[in-house]
This record gives sequence, structure tokens and C-alpha cells, in this order.
Amino acid sequence: MARHWRILPLVAVLFWTTTLGCGSAIAPKAVPGVAAEPVDYDGYERALARYLDDRGRVNYAAWKAQSADVDQLDRFLGALMARPPQSQRGAASLAYWMNLYNAIVIREVLRRWPLDSVRDVRAGLLNGSLGFFRGLSFRVGDTELSLDDIEHRVIREQYADARIHFALNCGAESCPPLRPLAFSAERLDQELGRATREFLAQPANFEVDDARRRVTVSKLFDWYGDDFRAHAERAGKPAEVLSFIALVGGPQVSKQASRAAGYQLRFRDYDWGVNRGNASKRSAQACSLKPGARLPVLSAATTEPVLRFPRARPVVIDVWATYCKPCRKTLPELGQLATRHPGVDVVALALDDDPARVADFLSKVSLGDAVRVVVAGSDAQEELSITSMPSLLVVSKDGTISACFAGVPDGDAVEAAVKVVQTSAP
Repeated sequence: MARHWRILPLVAVLFWTTTLGCGSAIAPKAVPGVAAEPVDYDGYERALARYLDDRGRVNYAAWKAQSADVDQLDRFLGALMARPPQSQRGAASLAYWMNLYNAIVIREVLRRWPLDSVRDVRAGLLNGSLGFFRGLSFRVGDTELSLDDIEHRVIREQYADARIHFALNCGAESCPPLRPLAFSAERLDQELGRATREFLAQPANFEVDDARRRVTVSKLFDWYGDDFRAHAERAGKPAEVLSFIALVGGPQVSKQASRAAGYQLRFRDYDWGVNRGNASKRSAQACSLKPGARLPVLSAATTEPVLRFPRARPVVIDVWATYCKPCRKTLPELGQLATRHPGVDVVALALDDDPARVADFLSKVSLGDAVRVVVAGSDAQEELSITSMPSLLVVSKDGTISACFAGVPDGDAVEAAVKVVQTSAP
């Protein structure tokens, strides 16, 4: 296939910087008469699932070694670039641009692998260590764009949502992590909210020191402070970074940010080392909730008695979401588990915020009537500190976690854990 990217010659760089790089918005259009391949999101997501580790870092070495997967990424990018959105408004358009940005970053690191840092890429004499973002050119529809153009003159210029800064991955360790699913119009608000909450839940990105009355945050809050302050102001909050964090963070982070109003704000140094990972070391049992600990109190328990403790029966809680592809396999097995163990309550705890989406998803999955479905919403993810889905919890009558499985669990291990909790003392 034809290459859709190249390093700009010096004259083009000068023209782009002086003529177009003045802050004006960009609206690329598809080239009439040019046929484009279908956009294979499924193939792209399979590659992400294969080469991302638990922290959203990329096993570039393994990906580059598989020429078929590299070719698939090229086809995915080629199809995306040939079909820019007709409108620069709405969730579908924003999802398109974020998917394009992240996929280009992956491809350009792969092209130069092994690479220590994206800031080592030199492209264009005037760009210095920012050549990766300013000096590489990609033809999107009828327009040549750099990564800087996509981020600043398309996404930031035309979409007033500062949460995008936690969804764009620049190929560095300190950048927000990649996820094994492409962004979609249908679930974009939920995805942006989840990405934001997960980013802020990391101490490297948000940490409060009450003794020193100091808050240390990611350098992103320094570079794009105006975006975060404007976002908070649009929501009727004070135009402050901590107001933004209190607005969009999970319950615990929001409480901390609100309490820290007036504290000194410090910015953590940015690690520009490439976001290399090793997907083969993904932990199959990296469960954040440890056996012997108490199940955290869930907000959903106020309306769902099955989540309140102590209770008359032990409970198995499967934590899932409609955007979790492995959950399509584990949910039917959950129904079978409930049938085999009538003395245990079985709960499918959805982290989605939209009950209609959950209902539509479950209409295509054989779950069974013995499973109680609870739409707990995205707040439950932080309340449980869940980092992998699906996650399955076996909980005793008094609310003590008996077993926890992250990812697709081993069926025999789950059976053994359920039998243990049924025979344990009340």
C-alpha cells in the first residue's frame, strides 16, 4: 500500500509553521473518487490486546517482529486517514481523531524501534527534540498534518473537553496509558471519564501532602492548565486545576482535591522514556482486592441489599462492563455457576453508567435468571480499586473477601473457592 506518512522537507516545514501553524482550526476532507478500505477496528483492537501490558505500555519489540500485525496496523491507519469525518463536531469525530493520534504514535515508534525516547526523533531543522510531533507529516484526507496539528489544531481547538489529555498517548512513560479498545462514539463520554479517573488515581499523577499543604500533579496540568481551568469554569466551578480534579476525579480523589483547595501546586517531572512494556508478563491474577480484606462499601449497596453485609448467604460478584470483550465469555459461565450453587447469591456488577446499554448487551448474552444484575456505574471501579476486567470476587457472609480473580479465571479454581466459602463458619 502507498505510504501515508513522510518527513517534511525543510521548505514545507517552514511553510507549515509560518502559514498554517498560527492556531487556526483544521477540517480535512476526504479526497473525492479515492476508494478506501474498510476500517478494521476489530483487527486493531486484537493487536492492542496482544501487545499491551497491564499498565497500557506497548511491547514494541514483539509487535515489530510480527510483520502481519505491522501490516494490519498500516492498513488500519491507511483506511482511517482516507476517511476523515465530514463534521468536526460530536463524539464520533472526536473518537476518530483520538484513535488516529494514538495509532500513529504506535506506528511511528515501531518504525524506529528500538527507540529510547520519542524526543530522540529529529525531523525538521527547526523542531529540535519535538521533531516526532512537529516534523512528521501524515496525509489525512486532503490535508497534510503533524501529530501536533492533530492534537492542538484539531482536538484541542475544536473539542472543549479537557479530559482528552488523559486519552491521548504520546509514546512516553509519563503519558496516559493506552487501552486495548478503540474509542467509540457510543461510549466516548464514559471512556473519557474512566481514563480521567484512572489517571488521577495514580499517585504519580495526583498526590496530596496535607502536612506540607502541597499537591503534586502530572506535568500535564502545567502545560495545559488553561484547558483544565476553562473546563472547570464551564461547569460552574472556580477556574482552578484542583477544581477540575475535584469535578472529574473518582470519589476519593474528588474528596482529596476539594480538601486541598488553597494548597501549593507542584508539577512532577515528565518521563520521556518510551512506553515500552512486555505483554507476556501480564499478570493473570493481579487482583487488587486481597483475600482476608473486607469488601469496600459500594455506593450501589444503598439500593441493592445483595451488596450489604453481614448477610445470610455468601455472594459471588463478577465485575464487568459492556466494553470488556472477555466478559462476553465469562458472563454465560457466571449463569452456570449460579445454577450449580443455589446456596450462593451471584451478582453481575456492571461498571457502566447507562442501564439501557447494559440491557442491550445482556440481551445478546446467555446469562440466566439466577444471576442478579446490578448497574453500579463507573464510581464502583474506584471504590473497588479494580484495574482488570472481568474480576470475580468470592465474598463470605460477613463481607470478607475469600478469593479474587482478575481476568478470565480458571473454572476449577473458582469452583473450589465457592465451595470453601459455602462451608466456612458464618
